[in-house]
Amino acid sequence: LFVDDTKPGIGWIAKQAAFFGWLKRHCHVKWHRGTAMVEKAELFEELRRTRENYDAVEVLPHHPRMANTYYACADIKPGDGAKLRELVARYSPETDIDGDFILAMFVTPAWGSPGDRPSFGITSDAGRGSGKTTLAKHVGRVWGGRVEIAADETVEVVKQRLLSPEGITKRVAVIDNLKSMRFSSAGLEALITADVISGKRLYVGEASRPNNLLWITTLNGVSFATDWAQRSIIVKLKRPTYSGQWKDDTEAFIDANRDAIIADAIGYLQQPADFELASFTRWGNWERDILARLPEPGEAAKVIQERQGEADAEAEETGDFQDCIREKLGEVHYDPQRDRVFVSSKLVATWLSEVAGERFGTTKASRFVRQRIRDGGLSCLAENNCHTYGRGFVWNGERCDMDSPIQTDLEDRIDHRWG
Repeated sequence: LFVDDTKPGIGWIAKQAAFFGWLKRHCHVKWHRGTAMVEKAELFEELRRTRENYDAVEVLPHHPRMANTYYACADIKPGDGAKLRELVARYSPETDIDGDFILAMFVTPAWGSPGDRPSFGITSDAGRGSGKTTLAKHVGRVWGGRVEIAADETVEVVKQRLLSPEGITKRVAVIDNLKSMRFSSAGLEALITADVISGKRLYVGEASRPNNLLWITTLNGVSFATDWAQRSIIVKLKRPTYSGQWKDDTEAFIDANRDAIIADAIGYLQQPADFELASFTRWGNWERDILARLPEPGEAAKVIQERQGEADAEAEETGDFQDCIREKLGEVHYDPQRDRVFVSSKLVATWLSEVAGERFGTTKASRFVRQRIRDGGLSCLAENNCHTYGRGFVWNGERCDMDSPIQTDLEDRIDHRWG
């Protein structure tokens, strides 16, 4: 249950006492006990049962509007883009394309297509003091606030926060100052791509919301696991030459022009797209509706793909690991280009730990390698499903004859060399 009071806005009614507090404020009802009388608990539960049901409640507009959604705001006349461009011009993008990415970041929360959107990662080659956190906060400031997420929070806790009365109308989630190398989170990655976020809401039980969140990470030096990298648009800032009043002035500008900035975002989404992208990724609808309306959409798409590759620490690590195996085989007089060699899981774990600079147990290493093989990242390794030679993998040199026998004396050669 909720009420839409004009002045305080949306009020959530999770408990019986909250409902009767609201009722008492608006009308005088005398309650009496008797066989023909309705009790408070009965009335409250009947209202919960028969209420009009919405998938979401929104306090700001979308384009297009989400289906089955209660909008506690008036329709807005599309703007001409002037205030939005003025806001974007206050930041210090590394390139013109980065300026376009900042524009897209401010527009995306206005887009009413749940789930089908990338996350944004804000970074800078200049390091600290480039305004990464400030930019993320300002996107939230335009769109009614943000939910700050810690990188080590469990997904269950994150869902509870996003479904809470304070979080359920927020459109921006920020993971600030990320320090993890090769950051990954299967739970958060799933949240980014989900159409609906569902979980436990306190005092209610099972709850859900359409996933219209814009996820933003800020970090020095981009280092993501493959899945997170492929879900991210990397925005680079250069070191600014802001005045001492820049932050206060910019926040005052947002507060004074919020309605116009939101109107400009709606107007951006309604303007015709003059450019047709040659190809699309997993974010096809977002690319069609937002990326294709940027000044240089083709170049922007190219930069996105390039930076995703650069941010993919797992891909770089995978290449280094394959080079490591190639070198190790050469040291014990195999021909890494032509030979087929069985490599035990134990050796895989040892060599992967050496490359990654962290300890990989046999099980964890085997799981990582199998996934990278299936993703196409390890072209010279194959799974050894039959376990004929034990648990491990088969190295197939780039120029090997796949009908040639697999050599199984790798560990003997290593022992002989160092024995």
